[in-house]
Amino acid sequence: MASDEKFDQELAACKIILEDIEEVLESGEREDVQHGYTRICDVINKLESSKDRATEGMLSDEKTIEEVREWNKKQKRELEQFHELRKKLKQNLDGLIEKERGQKQATELEHQRQLGHEQAMFDEERDRQLEESKLHDQQRKEEWYKKKLELEMTRKKTEELQVRPQSVKLQKYTITPFKGDYKDWLRFWNQFMVEVDGSSIASISKFNYLYFRLIAPGVYNRGPSALNSSRGIYNSAPGVMLWLRQ
Repeated sequence: MASDEKFDQELAACKIILEDIEEVLESGEREDVQHGYTRICDVINKLESSKDRATEGMLSDEKTIEEVREWNKKQKRELEQFHELRKKLKQNLDGLIEKERGQKQATELEHQRQLGHEQAMFDEERDRQLEESKLHDQQRKEEWYKKKLELEMTRKKTEELQVRPQSVKLQKYTITPFKGDYKDWLRFWNQFMVEVDGSSIASISKFNYLYFRLIAPGVYNRGPSALNSSRGIYNSAPGVMLWLRQ
C-alpha cells in the first residue's frame, strides 16, 4: 500500500473521532471538554506524524517534488478542521476555567461577606452588652448617690431638729398670768410647770414666754434691759421665784 493511501485511511479514521469530539462542545462540562481537547491534540499529532511519513514515502516512490507539494497542500487543508476544533475546545476550556474561577471567587467573597456580617453582629451584640453594663453601673451609681444625698439630707434635718430651739405655741396654753398675789403663786407655778416647763422647747423660749406673757407688769422691777443677765436662773424653780421676788 502506498504511503499516501495509508495516510488517507488514517485520516478517515480520525474524522470519525473528530465527530465524537465535536459533541463534547455541547456538554458544557469542564472534564469532558478537557478530555476532548487532549484527544484532539493526540489526533493532530498522530496525523502530522503520519503525513510526514507519507511525504517521505512518496519521495521514495519516485513521486515528483511538485506532486508531493500538491499532496501536502491538500492534506493541510484536510487537517484544518482538526486544528479548528482544537481551537474551539481550547477557547471553551478557557471559558469554563475562567467561569469556575469566577464562581470560586464569588463563593469566597460570599463566605468572607458572611463572616464579616457575623463578626459585625458579634461586635454589635458585644457593644450593646457593654453599653447596657455601663448604663446599669451608671444607674446604680446614681441610685447610690441619690440614697446618699437623701440620707445626708435626713441626717441634716435631724440635726437641725435636735439643735433648733422650739418656739412656744401660745395658743395651746391657757395659763392665767401671775399678778403678784402670793396665794396665787402655787396655782400659777404648778400650771406653768405642767404646760410649759414640761414641754421639749428650749429653755430660752420658756423663759421668754414666762417673762413677756405670764408675769403681769409691776410684779418685778426688772425690765427687758436686764433680761440677758437673768436668763440663766430659769434652769431652777428656786431661781425663778427668787428672781420674781426681787
